[in-house]
Amino acid sequence: MGEFLARYTSEEFVMILKNVDLETAFKRSDAIRLSIAKQYKSKLTCSFGVIEFRHDNSAKEILERASDAILKAKKAGKNIVMISV
Repeated sequence: MGEFLARYTSEEFVMILKNVDLETAFKRSDAIRLSIAKQYKSKLTCSFGVIEFRHDNSAKEILERASDAILKAKKAGKNIVMISV
């Protein structure tokens, strides 16, 4: 399994998981979120937006879909993982 993690903005990161289905990506993101909450005793929250790669999407469209997912997570109360299809 290939992975890539990079800072995208001052508060956002992009994580790319190669050969991972949407359910597994959701579970991995939630595990990271829970680990951070435990380590920082809930003083630090993390919201995740999970999308699945589509070959017909441009890089801009992929980032827009991911941004939409993260916005949904933040609007849902933060510290949550949301999937956008």
